[in-house]
Amino acid sequence: MAAGRSWRLGPTCLALKESPALSGRNHDRLAPGLNHLAFHAGPPAAVDRLVSAAPAHGWTLLFPGRHPHAGGPDATRPT
Repeated sequence: MAAGRSWRLGPTCLALKESPALSGRNHDRLAPGLNHLAFHAGPPAAVDRLVSAAPAHGWTLLFPGRHPHAGGPDATRPT
């Protein structure tokens, strides 16, 4: 996919595409458009494995200093 990426697992497909109608090249998480995408990734150990593997794929945590409680000080991590 030009200017995008897609992944498929069984019947599920996730596709992300960059619009050609951009106002700039710098990301601004407060600008209109997708700026956050979250998934249920299973138990805490599975999430930890995903976070550990993510940098090898060019992914980084949005708020690494607040992981796994980026939702705020009262956020709980499911067990």
